[in-house]
Amino acid sequence: MLCIRLTAIQVHAQDREVRVSGEFSQKRIQERTANSKQSSIIGVSRHGAQVAASEADLMALVSLYNFSGGISWFDQSGRLRKPVSQCYGLVLNEQGHVLSIDLSGNGLVGFIPPGIWTMDKMGVLDLSENQLDFLSTASIANLTSLKELILWRTGSPA
Repeated sequence: MLCIRLTAIQVHAQDREVRVSGEFSQKRIQERTANSKQSSIIGVSRHGAQVAASEADLMALVSLYNFSGGISWFDQSGRLRKPVSQCYGLVLNEQGHVLSIDLSGNGLVGFIPPGIWTMDKMGVLDLSENQLDFLSTASIANLTSLKELILWRTGSPA
C-alpha cells in the first residue's frame, strides 16, 4: 500500500512538472514572438538594412533545420526563408554572421549537427527545452566568441 501511495505521489509530481513546463514553453514562445515583432526586428542591421547570412552560416543553419525536425518546430515564422535574417530566433551582424540562436522550447527533435560549431562569431546559443542529442561536441572549441551556451533540459526523453 505504501509503495502504491509513493508511486502515486511521484506520478502526480511528474504530471505537474510536465504541465508547468508546457505552460512555461508556450509563454516563452509567445514572449519571443512578440519581442521579435517590436522595433528591434531580429536580423536587421543597425542601419536598417536586411542582411543575408554568410554562406557558411547558412549551410550550418540548414543542417540544424534538417537534423532537428524543422518541419515540426512550434514557431515556424520565417523558417528557411530568405533573407535568413527574418527567421525566428536568429540575430545576424552586418556581415551576415550569426551572432545568436535562440530556439529554446521550440520543439526541436533530433541532433545538433557539427556545422553549428563552425559559427565562430556566435555569442549565444540557446537550444534549451528541446529533445536534441549531439552528433559531435569535439568542435565546440571553435566557438571562440561564445558567451552563453544554454542547453538546459536538452536531450532525448528517457
